[in-house]
Amino acid sequence: MANFSYDVFLSHNHAQKDWTRKLARELDEKAVKPWFDEWCVPAGTVASIGMERGIKESCHVLLVLSPEFLFSEWTDYETQIATLISPANRDRKLIPILYSTCEVPERFARIAWIDFRDTHADVDRYAYRFAQLLADLRPDLYQRPKDFERFQQQRQPNGNPSQIPTVSPLPKGSRMTRAPIGNFVGREKELRDLARSLTPGSLVGLHAVTGIGGVGKTQLAIEYAHRYGRLYPGGVFWLNMEKAEDAVTEVASCGGPDGMNLEDFSSRTAPEQAALIRKLWEDGDFPRLLIFDNAEEPELVEKWRPKYGKCSVMITSRRDYWPMEMSVQPMPIETLPRPKSMELLEKARPALVKDKAERQAADDPCVYLVDLPLALHVAASYLHHDRHELVKDYLRDLQQATRIGSALEKVWSCFAVSHRKLMPGNEADLLAMRVFQLAGYFAPASIARELLAGTVKLDIANNKERKQFNRAVTRLQELGLIAEEPEGRLVLHRLLREFARQQQVPLSEKDAVQRVADVVSSFARKENDTRLPQKLSKERAHLRQAAIDAERLELDLAANLYNELGYHADSLALLKEARSDYEKSLKLWQDALGPEHPSVATVINNLGQILQAQGDLAGALEYTRRALQIDEKVYGPDHPKVAIRANNIGTVLKDQGDLAGALEYTRRALQIDEKVYGPDHPNVAIVINNLGQILQAQGDLAGALEYVRRALAIFEKVYGPEHPRTKICANNLRGLQKSMGQNRQR
Repeated sequence: MANFSYDVFLSHNHAQKDWTRKLARELDEKAVKPWFDEWCVPAGTVASIGMERGIKESCHVLLVLSPEFLFSEWTDYETQIATLISPANRDRKLIPILYSTCEVPERFARIAWIDFRDTHADVDRYAYRFAQLLADLRPDLYQRPKDFERFQQQRQPNGNPSQIPTVSPLPKGSRMTRAPIGNFVGREKELRDLARSLTPGSLVGLHAVTGIGGVGKTQLAIEYAHRYGRLYPGGVFWLNMEKAEDAVTEVASCGGPDGMNLEDFSSRTAPEQAALIRKLWEDGDFPRLLIFDNAEEPELVEKWRPKYGKCSVMITSRRDYWPMEMSVQPMPIETLPRPKSMELLEKARPALVKDKAERQAADDPCVYLVDLPLALHVAASYLHHDRHELVKDYLRDLQQATRIGSALEKVWSCFAVSHRKLMPGNEADLLAMRVFQLAGYFAPASIARELLAGTVKLDIANNKERKQFNRAVTRLQELGLIAEEPEGRLVLHRLLREFARQQQVPLSEKDAVQRVADVVSSFARKENDTRLPQKLSKERAHLRQAAIDAERLELDLAANLYNELGYHADSLALLKEARSDYEKSLKLWQDALGPEHPSVATVINNLGQILQAQGDLAGALEYTRRALQIDEKVYGPDHPKVAIRANNIGTVLKDQGDLAGALEYTRRALQIDEKVYGPDHPNVAIVINNLGQILQAQGDLAGALEYVRRALAIFEKVYGPEHPRTKICANNLRGLQKSMGQNRQR
């Protein structure tokens, strides 16, 4: 080994590139150094020379045999080099592995191979073959397993295949926002049933976990993901499918930094990102698990689920009927069996096991709460925190808090008893009450800590204020009223959210909505101003919820919230949603301020941009000219707002083919901006770049080159080379230079 730079050269066809890349990573993690073309061929190297050098510097050459491999000239070239180096295959220079069924040539058939054909949907068998490969490559480090069943037993707890796995790390690239539940009990049969139904690597099927609110559908899905997720090497992906308008960003997020972290992903629009993810789901070589949580609309599931490939799809839903043509396999779940309800309470209060009277009394809350897991988890948190309160006293409080007696009212009473432990006279408890109440006015999705803290006037960047907020959250967690996700985001169960919204103390509903709307609006404005929409995409559901609540209560901020929603949707290229939100904003502003207000002009201008993107140039020109007229009347002819409108009119005229008119309006915008901002401001660069595009369309390539280069220099200085504006401008420059080069050749 010491004479070679690499342990193994990975010879493969491009069709197996993803699989081989994963294999290379796993070998590298096991201290087996692979030669993999993407990693080992420097830019500018002649490919054939790089491959030949790599084979000579590698102790072994691994042949990833497949039909594609056998028909490839490049892999044939690689095997010929290896065969010339070692014609008799001494020291096992060539090690074939059979990736898929193919007619193995005689020159390879005489060499023993490792058969990986049955590993693609079987994690245990893959691990067994991989262990064999490790031992063949580095016998000084690894021992070769000889028996699959014994190997499998060693990997499984107690050697029992029916044993439910423990929680383990998820495959790299997963997007799993929900943490495992510490005191999860009572769903062993359901977990095994899901494991049998959601066969990794099988043809796409839909499996729905259904039941009433609070029965534990989402908890079961979370637990399955964390216990069985390792069986899906392509990753586990959690998507909130409650609202159609948020589905595209949920799917797109699977490819971002919180998921697969795909290269150049952020430069794509949201629909392009989501389409790419769908394609990867359908075309990927590895089994994946998709969980569509809170999916109540069949049309939404049908739109986004992969139609073929190796994805297993789990749905959680209150809906127990699904259209026959969707072939959904339902798995209804009921309330917990009584012994499991008792087990949950015993985990929270171990003294129940020792105290016979308390144990007998604990059965009554289980009966009263009809064994609903959500209510029992809240009750368990309460009893764990307040260890001195007798179970019978807790039951009395439950009964007193219930007015009607239905199952839902009893769950509500469980929340109420926990909530009443918060004392308004105690400063820390009062803060916890505010946090809980305000959390209810966010959307039914996870909440960023900094946003929730902002609603109670705390800045978590400040050490003292962060500690105050964290103490309040911890207090709520002790009472089972709020949960925390792995990355620290906070989440309320939908029933707890509705309960929080019913509280009128310490804040009125109007005050609570106003606080949330203020914080979310400020955050959205700041993020939209950066022209980088990714961070706001996580909070888009909260922005919409704030807009809906503000409109319902006739708050002035509603129009602005819809405008921010429209602006963000525009940046994601969600044109239909953007137009709808802008139209809502326009109506609210016009009703409140009249048709000639500058805020109305802003939304009219934004609507014009959407119409332009949708191809309605006449409508776009009408809107942008109306916005210009309002701003000229309000601000005068030389205001930067007027420059924005003039520049936008120029882009519409350019698209219409009126280049002279476009040049006139764009030069007017440049004159205003240079006077207001100076020559090196990014607003100036935007207009300069547009001027370059117009000159290029007129055939003045030299003039266009001057403007585009100037714009690029400003963007690079202000934003850096990786900002979308910089990249777009750099791309414009490359296109222009290419055109000039072609003209010179003619």
